[in-house]
Amino acid sequence: MVKDDFESDLLDKAMAAKQDQDNQAAMEYLEKILEKNPKNSRALNMAGIIFYEREQLEKARDSFSAAIRNDHTLIDAQHNYGETLIAMEDYENGVKAFARILENHTEYIPAILRLAHLSAEAGRLDNAEAYCKQVFKLDPDNEQAQKLMDLLPKLRARQQYNTRQPGHQDELFEKALSAHQKGENDQAFMIINELLASNPNHAKAYNLAGNIFMENDNLENAKKSFIAALNCNSDFTNAHHNLARTYKKLKKFDQSRKIYNQIIDQNPEDIKALINLAEVNLNLGNQKQAHKFAETVLEKEPNNAKARDFLNQ
Repeated sequence: MVKDDFESDLLDKAMAAKQDQDNQAAMEYLEKILEKNPKNSRALNMAGIIFYEREQLEKARDSFSAAIRNDHTLIDAQHNYGETLIAMEDYENGVKAFARILENHTEYIPAILRLAHLSAEAGRLDNAEAYCKQVFKLDPDNEQAQKLMDLLPKLRARQQYNTRQPGHQDELFEKALSAHQKGENDQAFMIINELLASNPNHAKAYNLAGNIFMENDNLENAKKSFIAALNCNSDFTNAHHNLARTYKKLKKFDQSRKIYNQIIDQNPEDIKALINLAEVNLNLGNQKQAHKFAETVLEKEPNNAKARDFLNQ
């Protein structure tokens, strides 16, 4: 009982500090709670909110995840976890997080609305409409759902128009690429989603998404994106390279080597694949094979520093 009172008192103080916009003091109270009880879900959830506001997204994600682990009924933490994944550009798992909320809380309107907006952003307009209708059954006068429903006819018209324009997909891709080059990855993903809604087989769009995921160390989603690109175009050499590089970062060296070998089968002069084959073979303990590939590179590029380094290992 004393422990509960201690934690409750500190949590009240943390909430008061948070309301006064004194996140430093709030975090100090939360740290005291979690030092005594690392499983206090409400403290973990509030700490996650502060991390999120500080743009420390990985710490926010981990705090919300711990809160959910210790109390799977805490809907706020589940919702916050989903929002953090979306902010981290992990859209697939973010959507799954909101969907999991609805498995146990079918009438939780904030999650339904979030899925409606995410569906609209991804160009899945029928899904967006279905989620809005689900909201109206629970709250017939919901303004957010009504605004989105009013917007859907315009989005459908634009989607149909875009699909008919032969040069539009190229234009969208260039816009997405430009946004990415400017560091505006949220905007890039919105354009990629619009592009894939009009052409689900656009290999370059999947490849670009994979590159963005890769740069943010979201390797699993990068892998899925590059695989999707290759499913659209199995001859897409750049996507083969990117998938092999992703497997290498994931330390799945056998899979990486297999893809680089496939690239070499098609183009024995591919220096990038040759140098990477030297590296992955070293990681697999195949020193002779690694040296063979390094020597091949040096025959073509005598001053290649990486090849010389691998040859000396």
